[in-house]
Amino acid sequence: MPIRGYRYGGGASGSKQLGRGNVATAGLNSTVPLLMAQPTYAPETKLWGGQFALGLGFGWGNTTTDTDLAITGITTELNRGDSVTGFTYLYPIVSLAWSEGNNNRMTYVTGDIPTGDYDSRRLANIGIGHVAVDMGGGGYTYFDAAKGIEFSSVVGVTYNLENSGTGYRNRIDAHLD
Repeated sequence: MPIRGYRYGGGASGSKQLGRGNVATAGLNSTVPLLMAQPTYAPETKLWGGQFALGLGFGWGNTTTDTDLAITGITTELNRGDSVTGFTYLYPIVSLAWSEGNNNRMTYVTGDIPTGDYDSRRLANIGIGHVAVDMGGGGYTYFDAAKGIEFSSVVGVTYNLENSGTGYRNRIDAHLD
């Protein structure tokens, strides 16, 4: 079972001109280093000519988020930081893959089960606060080991349930990786 490192770092900032020459400036920075694992079981028996597999992904890590707000002219500064260390959600996956020479295809269903650290009142979270189901996706990989060439692509559609802590819902989104 391979364990992989994952790191996200990002930020946003902006400013707005206010009346009487004052300026409001805000910024946000966040880092998320995680260790992820996904044990998978793939029986030898073929299903519809393909390789069937069941997996369950999970991880552990830390999220740190810092924000700041400054308003010139009235000398107001607000700074807030938050950090949380804990487990990610669980990510089950069921897949079926076929291989013919250099061409490899697969289809899958995956999602997330909210078991990790999430609290809508915190600035930093490891979880996203809602259940999501990748209702179906497919992938293609061309792999020629002799020539050292590989091309991979995955497409899917995700159905997102409501975040009960915030009342927000993404609905349906599509992705191409």
